[in-house]
Amino acid sequence: MAAPQGQGANGYRPGYPQLATFMSQNPETAIVRKFSTLAMLNVLRLQAELQDMEAEFHEIVEEDSQSGNPTRQKYSRDFSLMRNYAETVNAEERSLQLWQITNIGNKLHEYKVAIDDAAALNSLHTPSSREVDALINLTDPKSMKAGWLNRPDGGRSFLCDREKDIWTAENMEDLISLAPPRAQQDVFTSFLDGALTDIYHRIWGKRKETQPGFRDYSQKQTSRASTVIVTVLSSALPTITVLVLFFIHSLLIRIGLVIVFTALFSLALAVFSSADKATIFTATAT
Repeated sequence: MAAPQGQGANGYRPGYPQLATFMSQNPETAIVRKFSTLAMLNVLRLQAELQDMEAEFHEIVEEDSQSGNPTRQKYSRDFSLMRNYAETVNAEERSLQLWQITNIGNKLHEYKVAIDDAAALNSLHTPSSREVDALINLTDPKSMKAGWLNRPDGGRSFLCDREKDIWTAENMEDLISLAPPRAQQDVFTSFLDGALTDIYHRIWGKRKETQPGFRDYSQKQTSRASTVIVTVLSSALPTITVLVLFFIHSLLIRIGLVIVFTALFSLALAVFSSADKATIFTATAT
């Protein structure tokens, strides 16, 4: 049954409801701004307020100690006494210490929440350019590979006014992904999962798409294909080296080929594995 007029195929009206559906069905496109500057500004504001409140508290303590009133002079050493006289009608014995401490406690809680929120936002990973392009192609928004927001069968460029400035090139560093981070990929697996999969999809691949213009392949299958290729190459490279050196009688040429094959081994480690520089250096030096 066709969707009602003015609604998408999923029953949601075009705009943010349809965008929310698209992001929920394609978690890698759940990309939002973290507003890191505003988050830090909020933390700094609360920090400044707490700094003032701390100074004011010390002034109140000093006033109580210099008041000449025996009861007020004990407040800084006796919380129970301070609470008992918090609502006293005797102005001489009334102190602002408890009131200020309570306000500081509330502000500290607000400060902690702001810090935790800022830290949580910063702990989320930055989306790859490929993931951003799936949502909105910032490099070439009018191309055939336009992101969902700009596609006529997608978001239809519904964003308006200042909301159009959320997903822009200027805010790339401020974008975060709500999807769980993928396991660290080597260069070859990233290439296999990206450009090679696009080529495969255009020529031989499945035509079934999760959303118009978007293909979906199992990450497990891509990883398995990468593992098979790497395993074959890792076993073939040493034997090919031995075979080539067997037919070379010149010692100088042999040494030169050893250098070449060692460099190829290092290159293979860098491309086909996620090993760090120290591991690659150790493997090639031994």
